[in-house]
Amino acid sequence: MNFSLNLLPFYKEDKNLKDKFFFICSSFHTSKIQTLKENKGLKMKKLTSKIIIAIETLKDSLLTISSFVIVSLVHA
Repeated sequence: MNFSLNLLPFYKEDKNLKDKFFFICSSFHTSKIQTLKENKGLKMKKLTSKIIIAIETLKDSLLTISSFVIVSLVHA
């Protein structure tokens, strides 16, 4: 905030400087948003991989239980 207040007197004299300042601020804001989106995407990929691993584990458990039930029924 202090940085923008320090540049305030130059705005009236140099429109080009004002445009450059706003471009730098908007570029920083855009890159920050992009970083947040990338982080969110990375978190979603990690969550998705955890869900896939959980489903695979559940599937393996169900196959083990069902094969145990079938073997138990055959021997009964």
